[in-house]
Amino acid sequence: MCHENPEKAFINNVYITFNILRLSKHLKIKKTFIASSFAVDQFYKYPSIYSCTKKICEDFAYSYNQNFKKNTSILKFSNVFGPYSLHKISAVHNFIRNSIVGKSLKIHGNGKQTRDFIFVGDLIKKIFKIVNTSKSSFKYSINTGKKISINRVLNFIDIISQKSNKKIYISTPPGYVSNRGKEDYNNKFLKEFEFFLKKTFIWYKDNLNI
Repeated sequence: MCHENPEKAFINNVYITFNILRLSKHLKIKKTFIASSFAVDQFYKYPSIYSCTKKICEDFAYSYNQNFKKNTSILKFSNVFGPYSLHKISAVHNFIRNSIVGKSLKIHGNGKQTRDFIFVGDLIKKIFKIVNTSKSSFKYSINTGKKISINRVLNFIDIISQKSNKKIYISTPPGYVSNRGKEDYNNKFLKEFEFFLKKTFIWYKDNLNI
């Protein structure tokens, strides 16, 4: 995680984004898109290393737009999950990975905190629509608008894995959001979330080197 290795977080997020902006200027790219996060919006309340790096990236993009007449847009993602993501260490992916290998599932706080989760397929569809629109905006929000608790995600993991996974509740790392309000979803969203979560779980089971 970023708070455990700030230097790596800086290189992977800030330095690489800076190079993208620099090259877009040098190569005279007409339109550039930078991936960001909703965590930036609450940076001063929850100043995690991750949100800090993403905020710097957004500020760099804005500065390039203003100083060099660039056309860069920020794509703000909620919590993305799905297949082809063995590199990810966010909550859903860690839960799935640990469930498959028989390790305990570690939860920050009490697990009642809510998150907006979006399946990678839906994320791609939204990005494709934005990239191909004739309109232009500096920031785009890419999320579902629905929120479910971490504990509900854990319940789905138990159902999908067909076992009662051992869970350990630990302290929330410094700077990270411990709570984001009440759950807000409908039955259709819940069914779709479970379907995509199962699809992700099966992919991990088939591709995770144990």
